[in-house]
Amino acid sequence: MGRQRCVLQAVAEQSNPLTLLGRFDATKESVLTDLPDSAILYLVDLLPEVDTDEIVSIRFMPNAPEFAGTPTSYIADWTADRYPIPDRDFIAQTVATALSLPPAEAIATLNLQPLEAVCGDLEE
Repeated sequence: MGRQRCVLQAVAEQSNPLTLLGRFDATKESVLTDLPDSAILYLVDLLPEVDTDEIVSIRFMPNAPEFAGTPTSYIADWTADRYPIPDRDFIAQTVATALSLPPAEAIATLNLQPLEAVCGDLEE
């Protein structure tokens, strides 16, 4: 999940809309999405407006970094064959918090890693 976040950040920072549109067909072959092509083209137009510091990204996974050293988890339990069972109430509460606060405040309140910290960890 961290790598996906970093790829999206790199695309936002290093691409311009004309470059992305020129490579649209090649990109479609590498990226799986259920967005219609017409919606993607509108999103490309918004790319210059993206401020990666304003992105609140939560990784709903076992051992999420924001809970390091605590018993807290997005996982309520595990199935007999070791698949995680999500804690839906806690996830809903976390999403509500993220949506109700300004991005920087949500990141601090939820103890999330800023995007640049995640990508820096992956480069090492």
